[in-house]
Amino acid sequence: MFSRIIVLAAFLVVLPQPEAYADTATQTDLSCGDGILGSVIDWGNECYCKLMNIALLRTMLQLPLEHTIDGDFDAARSVHSADINGDGCMDVIGAAYSADEISWWENLDGSATSWTKHTVDGDFFEANSVFSADVNGDGYMDVLGSAFRCITWWENVDGSGTIWTEHTVSSDFSGAVSVYSADVNGDGYMDVLGAFHYGYITWWENMDGSGTRWTEYTIRQYFNEGTSAYSVYSADVNGDGCMDVLGAAMCDHLITWWENVDGSGTSWTEHTVSGNFGYAESVYSADVNGDGCMDVLGAAMQADDITWWDLTAMLSE
Repeated sequence: MFSRIIVLAAFLVVLPQPEAYADTATQTDLSCGDGILGSVIDWGNECYCKLMNIALLRTMLQLPLEHTIDGDFDAARSVHSADINGDGCMDVIGAAYSADEISWWENLDGSATSWTKHTVDGDFFEANSVFSADVNGDGYMDVLGSAFRCITWWENVDGSGTIWTEHTVSSDFSGAVSVYSADVNGDGYMDVLGAFHYGYITWWENMDGSGTRWTEYTIRQYFNEGTSAYSVYSADVNGDGCMDVLGAAMCDHLITWWENVDGSGTSWTEHTVSGNFGYAESVYSADVNGDGCMDVLGAAMQADDITWWDLTAMLSE
């Protein structure tokens, strides 16, 4: 990018009588006396060079800067960010499928340019999803993960992110591919949700808030194609104060949300957002258009689509 600017400057110098101007410019009168405009101190967003018949945008220079945190995290599959050690800096958590690993990288000075890796679990077979929440309510950010047969969380024992105690939520959740945490039943305790590739969307109730006693509830058992559920998320989709659940079903090409009817997490009404979203692989929810209502976002592997849906019409029915 710097070489492009230098070449352009050379053309402007050597070619006869070039004319360059901007759509707006800000000048100062401090150096030339009262009422006499002086040097330009700021240009507008669009700059033009008439001689070369081109238009340059200042915003072109504002390119995103790529920062590699770890270039050797074998078959990295999932990433999340949270302040793991409570130092006020956002850290990064990752799951590596081939490395069977859950790790986090400490953002040493908050600039996100200097990182120290900490392994949470180096023997988590076929790790594929990671999330972070304060599962046991002790004020420290814990780590959750899904792997081939299980849903697990690791307790951040002293809040430093260097001492971890493993707690199994489910050891018989074969094909687990996604994990999330939210207070599904509104009792003030963080619960756990999982998507199971062979067809289940499930949540586990954190019975006493300690994260050691769990009760399992199935929201959706088997989609049409059987091997389908691939992503799970939770949000209050319809604004009734109860946490609902969203899911992506890959083989059924479905994006779905389930209404938490009475807030207990035991009665669900299914709503289809899209039934033709080719190989739906990921789902999320946020107020995308700022109208105060939660929208739904999805990623489809086969359709090559990133899409969001405005649910206003659906929710007004």
